[in-house]
Amino acid sequence: MNKSLFTKIIAMALVVLSLMSISIPAFAVSRCTTNTTGVNLRKSANSTSTRLGTLSMGTSVDVLCTAEGYSIESSNSTEWYYVKVRSGSYSGTYGYIHSSLVDGFDYNDIDHPDNELEAFGSNLLQNGSK
Repeated sequence: MNKSLFTKIIAMALVVLSLMSISIPAFAVSRCTTNTTGVNLRKSANSTSTRLGTLSMGTSVDVLCTAEGYSIESSNSTEWYYVKVRSGSYSGTYGYIHSSLVDGFDYNDIDHPDNELEAFGSNLLQNGSK
């Protein structure tokens, strides 16, 4: 195989890999909307943490992962969603929203590990690791 053809094949492979790296993460989210007005986007999974913004009803968000936090007054649930806001004045902002304030979440849409070993692997850094 000549060098020119090899170079073109490598370049095409890199283009394909680049496109895959952009499009695959887009499928690892669950697109949802806020179900009430005045939804607080928080810095952490806690209703007393810093408010990053207030979202109106129907604001589109992508749920990137779930987190355990603290319940809010209107719900006994301690589940929060880490989201990226897709619409409105806070578009592009990341933060936490309590699970009771979002409609349309599908747990199966989130690409997440099923257990601790899958999430962290078996080679964790320990004191003295290099």
